Amino acid sequence: MSLFLCTDNAIQLTNGFIGKNQTQVVTYQYTYPGSPYTYTTTINPKACLPVAQIYLSADVVPDSGTMNSMLVSDISLGIKDTSVFIPPKICLNDKSSRVEKVLSLSVT
Repeated sequence: MSLFLCTDNAIQLTNGFIGKNQTQVVTYQYTYPGSPYTYTTTINPKACLPVAQIYLSADVVPDSGTMNSMLVSDISLGIKDTSVFIPPKICLNDKSSRVEKVLSLSVT
């Protein structure tokens, strides 16, 4: 099995549809060797894109642990405009004087 964010030990939990267009989604649960986390990931299998991910980690204290979640929406693969990574000109000019101004505004 070769899925986005999943490993060969993934177990399929559910199969369903989301949204107005009834996009198919599949939810898997899996672990990575050596990782303390159990991952539950929902993907769009046709586009191989994530929809949601939750990962849980048990703690040494009984009935406790950590849960993190991530929801994904409106994905466009690839970067169409790489200029978004170029800082505005004002950020590139005269950096030292701006830093000095900020430092001189210290509250006493």
